[in-house]
Amino acid sequence: MYDQIGCGGSTRFPDKMGDGEFWIPEMFMAELDNLKGYLGIKEFDLLGQSWGGMLGGQYAIEKQPVGLRKLVISDSPSDMVVWVQVANRLREGLPRDVRETLDRCEKDGTTDTEEYEKAVMQFYYRHVCRINPFPEELQQCIDAVKVDHTVYETMNGPSEFYVIGTLKHWSIIEGLKKVTAKTVPGGMLIMNGYYDEAQDETCAPFFTEPSCRTKWVRYALSGHCPMLEETEKYVRDLGTFLTSE
Repeated sequence: MYDQIGCGGSTRFPDKMGDGEFWIPEMFMAELDNLKGYLGIKEFDLLGQSWGGMLGGQYAIEKQPVGLRKLVISDSPSDMVVWVQVANRLREGLPRDVRETLDRCEKDGTTDTEEYEKAVMQFYYRHVCRINPFPEELQQCIDAVKVDHTVYETMNGPSEFYVIGTLKHWSIIEGLKKVTAKTVPGGMLIMNGYYDEAQDETCAPFFTEPSCRTKWVRYALSGHCPMLEETEKYVRDLGTFLTSE
């Protein structure tokens, strides 16, 4: 695991807020190559969760990286337009007053308010992580975004479902046809939760479009974080995939 540029212990660039020419997938892919080169990694398996899976898919398509053995896509969309369509459908399941608050704040441009944040959390408790209160690992991530939301705000937007950033029209559905048995000789594993904001239709192209071997596992009790919600099953399935021939 590593902290990407702009988060965790890696270098932050708060002055790059809104810089759509700096915060691009190509930069993050180059950083992954830098990391591999520095550590001397020649053969590797790659797991990406949420945005990480989006990046992992694009990395396999565009880089066709030598040494990539197996690719794991966990809770990730293949197309952000579909992601927003699904999110809007899930929003309809929220209480009416919560929906009205979300709609009003987004219309008025007040998504930086506590009112909006509280309404957003109602969605998150249903579809991001169904453990309440959130596990410490997830809460630390959310708190970190509050401190520095440069990357998230620029590339995504104010929330998981209000996507107005540079990734708004991002899609790799067609590109996934370039992921072959040569690209990923060990195959691909796709994972998501039953209640996941990454619903089946957002993940399906990862399963149907590549010509390499693919396997799909869905977690019946989980939202967007099955690694935290159904940890034992998640780790078992991941380990089985990584150690199988």
